[in-house]
Amino acid sequence: MSTYKEMYSSWDSEYLLQKRALGDELAEEAHKAIEEIFEERGEKLPPRPTHPILLRDNNSAKSGGSKLLRNFALVAFVLIAMAISKAIAHTWLGLLISVLVVSYFVLSWLRRQTLSPEEMETEKQKKKIESEGLTELMVASAEGNLVRVKELLSYGAEVNERSTSGSTALMYAALNNHVEVAKSLLEAGANIGNSSDKGSTAHSIAKKRSYNDMIELLELHGRN
Repeated sequence: MSTYKEMYSSWDSEYLLQKRALGDELAEEAHKAIEEIFEERGEKLPPRPTHPILLRDNNSAKSGGSKLLRNFALVAFVLIAMAISKAIAHTWLGLLISVLVVSYFVLSWLRRQTLSPEEMETEKQKKKIESEGLTELMVASAEGNLVRVKELLSYGAEVNERSTSGSTALMYAALNNHVEVAKSLLEAGANIGNSSDKGSTAHSIAKKRSYNDMIELLELHGRN
């Protein structure tokens, strides 16, 4: 028995699935051990992902309450910092804090100047994804990345998770007319009746853009 199999044998399948989701970041011997253990347990194991999947973080959409709490904490921190700065403005500590703050902004500016156009675009996309509360499944659905969508679903990604605007992966697939992606999402339990904060559904989005194949798929699923 390999060292990995001996170590993994006492672990539950859910934890082993998290290890499997690391993809190439996990040793080849570890993957083989997990495959053998799942086979012995008679459980289905998804294929190794092309890129790591963080199972506990793949639903990155945040609730409105959490976002409000973070904003409140940030405002409170700024107010406290301003009060402290005012109190120690004419001391050596106040001068030190001022220098550190200025240095931080200067370094941030310098870093942005060294980024290539591609890196700048990547940074911009990351900020957009974070601000809109998009999950990796939503992004993959919007891009039409069927392979990644299937991988994420096989590892338990929440198919009906909502972004900060109330949109779902199915809506993003409909928005860009990715019919095969929409099929996979529907097979995984995507709710065709979900609507965004503006009242849009996957069907209304497709209908507005005259995506006939998408409309037909959604209507067929709705009838069934």
